[in-house]
Formats: sequence, C-alpha cells, structure tokens
Amino acid sequence: MIKLSKLPNGTSVYDYTGVRTEFRGPTDVAVYLEEIQGFLGEFLGEQAGVFHEIISDKVHLDILVFPPNEVRNNWTLVTSGMSDLPMNVPGNLHPREDYERAELVFTLPASWFAAGENGMIPENQLADPNKYWPIRLMKSLARMPHDYGSWIWSSHTVASQDGPPEPYAENTKMSGVILLRPPSWPDKRDILRAADGTKVNFFAVVPLHADEMTLKLNKGVEALIIALDTAGVSDVLDAGRPSAVKRKRYLGLF
Repeated sequence: MIKLSKLPNGTSVYDYTGVRTEFRGPTDVAVYLEEIQGFLGEFLGEQAGVFHEIISDKVHLDILVFPPNEVRNNWTLVTSGMSDLPMNVPGNLHPREDYERAELVFTLPASWFAAGENGMIPENQLADPNKYWPIRLMKSLARMPHDYGSWIWSSHTVASQDGPPEPYAENTKMSGVILLRPPSWPDKRDILRAADGTKVNFFAVVPLHADEMTLKLNKGVEALIIALDTAGVSDVLDAGRPSAVKRKRYLGLF
C-alpha cells in the first residue's frame, strides 16, 4: 500500500515501505517482450542479447541489452517484465490504465563494458560490483512496486536504503535515483502502445547524490531538475560526477 504525504513546498512524498508480499512465482511471463523488442529496435539499434532471470518473484525480469552503435554510442539496458503486472496506481489518477505499467532504462557510456565477440556483455564483467551495480539497481527498482503493492513514476526519487543512504558501489558516491522520461530518446518514444491497447511507459534511471535528493525534498522536483540541467547531467551515467547541488551553490543560483 502506498502512503502519500505532502511537504510544505507541495512536494509529494510516496512511502513505498511496509509489508513486503510473500514470494510467488509469476503467472504471466514476457507479456509484452516481443512488442518491446520491436519498438525499441526502431531507434536503439540491433539488440545484442538478453540477460534472463533464473528465479523470479511475482514478475520475470529480463534485461534487454542494446550495445553502442553509430547512432547511440552507449549501452542501453531496458527491463522487460516489470510491465507484465499492473502497479497499484493512486486513486486520484485517471484513466488508471495509463499509469499502471512501466519499464526502466539505464544508459551507460560505451566504455562501461567491453563487448564480447557477439556484441553482448561478457558474463565475467558482471562479476565486478563496480560494473554490475546499475543492473542490480534497475532490477530492484523494477520489482519494488510489485513487492510492496506500490507505484513508481516520472520524477519519483528513491533512496538506496532506509536510513542514511549508502553509495551503490565503490566507484560512485551516488546513493539515490530520480526516474525521468528518457531525455536522450527521440520525441514521443517513451510510451509503447501495445497491440491490446495497453500503454507501457519507459523511465530512465538517473542516479543522484544524497544532497540532490535532499534538494528535491526541500525545494521540490523543479529545483532539482534545474540543478541537474545546469550541471549538464544527462541520462547517460557518469558515476564519478560531482553533485549538481554544489555547482548550483557555487554559481549562486540558490
């Protein structure tokens, strides 16, 4: 169940915690997989492969891998399976079905992985925690609404854990994320309209520093977006980037 509260500045705060539902195997698997692959291939290029999940709880989460190419010189990782089940959308959103289903996107620089002979990411590189953490993060985020009967959407921020946030890995100081419509994707390609009429929404996972998360809570999401834009932060991961909040203070913008 989602708990919604409002901060004095009007920012909505969703509490996704609570009782985690018990383990259950997925009843519907890869409902929109083929349609998602065809849709994404039109502008992300040829897919190199899929990381299939071995044991699944509630939804079967695969990771679709699109390698760097002449159009997009980065790795694009997209979940498939999060949209197999609807999320628990707040009652004030209508039509409800427009907000129920989503998939997540993580965009990594071309240098993040060295492609194997088949263009796919070699399994041995995934053993490195400093390489694997974006995949681990997007899988945990994708499963969260189904684990807790909750909902995530554009402009939502999620910390790395309850209590003081911890960096995701040794090669980054970031410890939270904001979800955004993928800013580097072509216009109007962030929603798949499936053959059965279902809308599948795509959201980019953009990691944040702890003080950027605090800025959003204190000043609202627009202040955070301005700070990120001013600092040139994009949806392509820069694991070592400095905080945009410190840059804003240096420039005297707040």
